Amino acid sequence: MAVQGQFTRACAKLNRGMFTSASDEWETPREFFDAVNAVCHFTLDVCATHANAKCERYFTKAEDGLSRAWRGVC
Repeated sequence: MAVQGQFTRACAKLNRGMFTSASDEWETPREFFDAVNAVCHFTLDVCATHANAKCERYFTKAEDGLSRAWRGVC
């Protein structure tokens, strides 16, 4: 039940922060990622930068994650 509460709080924070930037590159907030990752155990971040990747394996914009095979939990 603690994970569900953490997830709910993280979602509320995420919703407040959406669409507040002129950039199309947004980092997933750490609190939100950690709450979801506690359940899903991600192994691949398919849309990241070198500075904000949340998983050991990740694709950057230059690597075009949409054209890659997504293997693992993403």
